[in-house]
Amino acid sequence: MTDEVVGFGQGGIRTIKLSPKDYGAKAARLAAMASCGLTIAPSVAIPISACQKALDNKGDISVSFQVDISRGVRGLQRTTRKWLGDIKKPLILAVRVSPVKAQGGLGMPVIFVGWTKAIVESLTSPAKKEMAARQMANMVRELAINVFSVDESLFDEKLEEAEEKGALNWLELYDNYLAVAQTESDDAFPIQPSEQLLCAVRAVWKSWYRPRAKNYRALYDIEDVGGIGVLIQVSIPLSEDQSSASGWISVRCEKTGENKITGAITLQDGSAKTIPVSEFDKEVGKDIIRQASQWEMMSARAEKLDFIIYEEKAYIIDGDALFMTTAADITFSVEMVEAGAISKMDAVKRIDPARLIDILHARIVKNQGLEELAQGLAASPGAASGRLAFSAAAAETAKSKNLPII
Repeated sequence: MTDEVVGFGQGGIRTIKLSPKDYGAKAARLAAMASCGLTIAPSVAIPISACQKALDNKGDISVSFQVDISRGVRGLQRTTRKWLGDIKKPLILAVRVSPVKAQGGLGMPVIFVGWTKAIVESLTSPAKKEMAARQMANMVRELAINVFSVDESLFDEKLEEAEEKGALNWLELYDNYLAVAQTESDDAFPIQPSEQLLCAVRAVWKSWYRPRAKNYRALYDIEDVGGIGVLIQVSIPLSEDQSSASGWISVRCEKTGENKITGAITLQDGSAKTIPVSEFDKEVGKDIIRQASQWEMMSARAEKLDFIIYEEKAYIIDGDALFMTTAADITFSVEMVEAGAISKMDAVKRIDPARLIDILHARIVKNQGLEELAQGLAASPGAASGRLAFSAAAAETAKSKNLPII
């Protein structure tokens, strides 16, 4: 297993192949996208082996690996011409999980590392200053809870006190959050963005052994490989004079499997206005549709892609399988065979035989000129009885006593 920290999506097309077993599926997928010429948010992939070693060492990151991460961040700084902690051109980063196999229960990404109070106060736009202050405050809260085990209720109390005063002052709430974090942390809570970045990586690593994550793996028979990969990516750089946005897109209908553009773009200009991708008439909207279509043909997979837009350019930050109905999966696989993207044998292997029962039920044939009277949810009613369990721990306790639970 490799220990190398790898950067990609940092200009030019270089063929970089990352093994999902070494770096996780997300990092491997994004590296493949970059190798195919898609525009990826500049990224650094940290291998699973680093997580394994850190967890064996109480979560601490070795000095040598801190140097490797710093070297990777310098690559991001050269690419973007922005720097961690710089007031005029701050580099804002996101730290995301990259497990070998997608699973629930892992930590949420820490997506706004790099803000400082001085940077936020330097912004002149009130809307952008408020947005940046909110991102900075929530980032401090997440690190304090997930890395330093600070009681979440202490932050909830500060938030409630701020809400009682009326309109939230996020800079003031940041000060209050920081005071809680510094008071309640056993170790010194980091202030510098470079130190907060390392803490964010530790937060992602520690989530591997969360009770919810462990229970999820046990429930769905997912192998415990001892850790997860980490992605450090350039996040939306809030700028005084540049517009930015975020969104998602898929080029397949999850119900029918037909080629259909769906998705939404949220403008990050203080209005948080959301519009459908298909109605985003700027050239960058056409570009993200082109990239999504290009990746589908190259990967022969139906996926939902997440992206950010900055300076009229779209950057893909994530991708995941699009959950489709059995009928849609079959339609898509047949189309991929006809396009020469996969073989007939590959198409047959893709469909789980147990799912075929889904398409054997009687259904109404379309295009018969029938009048639609009403619509409803596609659901199969069921029934269960037992005691309610509101946490995995409570469910395990009840199960150990042979009590029926829901």
